[in-house]
Amino acid sequence: KLEIDIPILDGTSESTLLQGEGLYDYAQLPQETGGNVSIAGHRNWVRNGQITDDVPFYYLHLLGAGDTLYLVYEDVIYQYVWDKTSIIESDDWSVIYPQGFSCLTLTTCTPIGVADHRYVVRARQVDSFPYRDDYDYPAWLNIGTVNPSPIPTEEVTP
Repeated sequence: KLEIDIPILDGTSESTLLQGEGLYDYAQLPQETGGNVSIAGHRNWVRNGQITDDVPFYYLHLLGAGDTLYLVYEDVIYQYVWDKTSIIESDDWSVIYPQGFSCLTLTTCTPIGVADHRYVVRARQVDSFPYRDDYDYPAWLNIGTVNPSPIPTEEVTP
């Protein structure tokens, strides 16, 4: 849906996140059954005093039920479907711990330009298959959680 195709860097130090999105130090890898692949990234930049939207995690708030996310790792495509979105305190690390099922967790700062909380998108792994150059990467699947959480917007306060 967001048409993002980026490499994921190792680590979440400020110097790493200035270069792109990073895998948390204690995150599991996609092939680990029940693992939580946890990735952090910036939501915006400030240039010439203006907030920009030219970073991959800026539009995470647009993801919702049925939207798919993909990781390609060691010649395998891992397919995830959106499960929930939440806003948490900046010191709440529970979202990057193992969740009891295979998932992908994306974290970024919120609100845009203030960054005193974290915006979290969780997706459940639904499939994995060998990498193919010609794979279409569908943006949406007609599956999801029975009771998906509402999608927070920037107007929602934690």
